[in-house]
Amino acid sequence: MWAPKETAEAPRFFTARDIARAMGVGKKQVHRQAKRGGWVQRDHGNRLEYCPPPQIAACVIAAPSSSVADSPSRTVRFADLAHSDDQRGGVLMREKAVLCLQNNLSLGKEIALE
Repeated sequence: MWAPKETAEAPRFFTARDIARAMGVGKKQVHRQAKRGGWVQRDHGNRLEYCPPPQIAACVIAAPSSSVADSPSRTVRFADLAHSDDQRGGVLMREKAVLCLQNNLSLGKEIALE
């Protein structure tokens, strides 16, 4: 979650995504509420940031933000092992290739795909 440097009197600006996540609603509903409520807004790149009322800002600040690093890694499952020997062999070879690629990704994408 991006926020500008804070001072005691500086307003807090948040993206609609951050507000929606903290309040448990959709981004579109946040945009509508901001328009109805006359929230102060500013452009930051290609997105709008809003300065919500203090009670909503407190909820956004208190809500834990999720980041890409916190999300669990994707698991690849191979459930097609109940078929014929040829199909099972193909699935196991595919699994071996995926596991090999996952192990080599730390070397870089170009080297891992060789």
